[in-house]
Amino acid sequence: MDFNLNNYRIFYEVAKCKNITKASNNLYISQPAISQVIKKLEDDLGCILFVRSKRGVELTTMGQKIYNQVESSLNGLNIIPELISKEKGLLIGELNIGSASNIARKTICKAISKFTKDHPVIDISLKEMALPKMIDMLNNGTLQILITQKNKEINLPFLPLLSTNYLFVRDKDCSQEKFILISEGSYTNSIFKNFIEENNLYHISTIEVAGYNTALELAKLGVGTTLIPEYLASDEIKKGNLQQVYTSYKLPSVIFGAYYNNSLLTPATNEFLKYLTHKEK
Repeated sequence: MDFNLNNYRIFYEVAKCKNITKASNNLYISQPAISQVIKKLEDDLGCILFVRSKRGVELTTMGQKIYNQVESSLNGLNIIPELISKEKGLLIGELNIGSASNIARKTICKAISKFTKDHPVIDISLKEMALPKMIDMLNNGTLQILITQKNKEINLPFLPLLSTNYLFVRDKDCSQEKFILISEGSYTNSIFKNFIEENNLYHISTIEVAGYNTALELAKLGVGTTLIPEYLASDEIKKGNLQQVYTSYKLPSVIFGAYYNNSLLTPATNEFLKYLTHKEK
């Protein structure tokens, strides 16, 4: 009997999904090819592994026994990289970080560069999406670190990385008064709305955008006034592309940093936090 490990991996995925279509999508293998593999396994083993059901396929009694053995064997194979990494003194695992792209560029890219050189077997994923969604992901462990401004609504440990001021800016030739706000739920949005309320500026129309890059570009095109961290606007102000406005209004400074979930702290996360504060080994 020919033993093909890949065939057993395909069998395992079909059994886990209980559906050939789902297994096909997960494995990036065509459904006919998967069906052929299952048929060959059944012929080689001399038994039926699956029976069809309304939702897909179900394991037979013998199929379940084989599945249990395959699962145990695959789990054993999966720890081989861990054994090798431990022997070499390397950290393993994955690190999922949530951040807006402009904040990441300013606060964590250098740390990622150094960290990946020292820990090459750790997979890093940098995700960019709406802040409320990223907060939920941090709370449930989908994200290990969230890079954002300090936010009183996030009740998790915070590691400060960058302090900057906010500025109201617009194009020097802007002929219309319109406010460009960062999306609902962000700290910047709440500051801007406080300004509108305190100065009774409800008559001015608004545009909401997803991030600072879009807001900055619209301001440069003369669409209106936006509120943005100073480090993002300073170069454009120096070039004369933007001017600071509403300078008499006292704006708070903002602290950007890393939130992390202490109860879900992994060795990889703990090590990366050291790199953020330049305390790497």
